[in-house]
Amino acid sequence: MFFDKTEIVYSPKIGLDVVTADSEGRGLLKKKLLLPLLLLLKLKMKAILPIFVGLIGIKAFKALILSKLAIAIVLGFVIYQLVTKAGSDSQNLAYSAYYPGAAGSTTARP
Repeated sequence: MFFDKTEIVYSPKIGLDVVTADSEGRGLLKKKLLLPLLLLLKLKMKAILPIFVGLIGIKAFKALILSKLAIAIVLGFVIYQLVTKAGSDSQNLAYSAYYPGAAGSTTARP
């Protein structure tokens, strides 16, 4: 039953070898079963890949907009700080951090 399709082959280079015809048939069966599965995976990837590329594009556009918004906010704060410092006495503001009563107060400094 099992040994009906089995051959023992002798080769001077290799030696004794057992050859069965079932191994070729099982390999062909595996290929026939595996091919539709691989084709389905390929079809699935072709369907899903454009969705993933679109999501990545949306995320990149969102990051670009947020980075430009962050730069605009920082520039707004910098301009605001420059405008407020230009209109007031910067020397008085520098000392007011060390001596709380120095800015506009009549108390003496130590």
